[in-house]
Amino acid sequence: MRASTTLLALTLSVVPLGNRAQGVAQMAESLSALSDYLTDATFEVLLPSAENPIVYDLTLQSDLAAAPDSLAPCDYVIRWNAITPSGPLSGFSAYFDGNHYRYRNNRLQEYHYADNPSVFTPEGTQGVQMQAQFADLLPQFLAIRLNEIATDTAFEYTFHPDTLINKRRAIAIDGIKRVHGYDSQYFTYTFDYDSKLPLSIDLETSPGTISEQIITVTYKPSTDAKHISYTEDALMAEWPEVFEKYRESTFRAESLTGQPLPNFSCQLLGSDLRLEHQRGEALQRPALLVFLDPDVNSTAATIADVRQGASMLPGTIDIVWAFKSNHEAEIEELLGQLPPEEKALTSVGSLIRNCGVNLYPTLFFISADGTIKDVVIAYNQTLPEIVIEKALTL
Repeated sequence: MRASTTLLALTLSVVPLGNRAQGVAQMAESLSALSDYLTDATFEVLLPSAENPIVYDLTLQSDLAAAPDSLAPCDYVIRWNAITPSGPLSGFSAYFDGNHYRYRNNRLQEYHYADNPSVFTPEGTQGVQMQAQFADLLPQFLAIRLNEIATDTAFEYTFHPDTLINKRRAIAIDGIKRVHGYDSQYFTYTFDYDSKLPLSIDLETSPGTISEQIITVTYKPSTDAKHISYTEDALMAEWPEVFEKYRESTFRAESLTGQPLPNFSCQLLGSDLRLEHQRGEALQRPALLVFLDPDVNSTAATIADVRQGASMLPGTIDIVWAFKSNHEAEIEELLGQLPPEEKALTSVGSLIRNCGVNLYPTLFFISADGTIKDVVIAYNQTLPEIVIEKALTL
């Protein structure tokens, strides 16, 4: 079911072509000015190969920054949880005053503009505070999306200023995004007519391909969620165990999130050839760079779990194994026969230093434009699910 067909309107009013951009821009202006926002939501994503969608329960909180802030359109705290075959998962992310925190899978990452401005304002891409999971569902982030729809010629859309959806008076925007002549996404955004608050989002990405995803977001008034102040003390009070067990203050590979993959030239396993990359250079396809140490007990399990997760993806992702070892026989025994989409590197000392890696395994999820989109550190028994979830975002 395409998102563009989900608009169940009993009476439909369509703005003339000349006025539709103005109508969408006014909606964006209203969303961007929202303060003291707190709501619950459900996020469902369905893959063609899956019988049931993955469902996340969310609590979304945002507010305009107390002082002018050029790094993000709002302060926010996002709480989420989900039930998976491996058990329940939960996490949070937050941004305020040049500080960003994100927690999932027993890993707490934190970024502070005063310490490392580059991860907030990387050249040619968005910073970590703009790429937090589910941040694009916040009203102030939706305002950015609506302005893009109104101004980018890749979008063809219709603006419905006054319609009925499920017997509720609403405003709706639906249409298609086309890239290089192909439909890349069908979308429908709906908002309450009186409050202008979001009601639902329906997206169908890569329609008709093996990478197709159907995403449904439903907003609903929060029943018992409490407002969390935008301070580090408030986060620590809300999640004391997380900060006590998982907080780290030293430089780590996570600080490269949102930045281009560094330069490297490393020896390919069992060959005189080298694999080389220049910072800012695009890749043939999205890639997973996995740093491993054969002396770590979880190395064999990491290899098996990464391969299991990658085999369940709807598309192909390159896997590059980077070993903290030059003992080729030992590495070959761990990896076995390499399939075409995998490569193994030895003599990677400089790459390890440039990437800030000091725990194994460390996984870099890299988009096709060569940007490090996410970093996962240390072995986790849910690694196959983590690989699937994060690789899908590439």
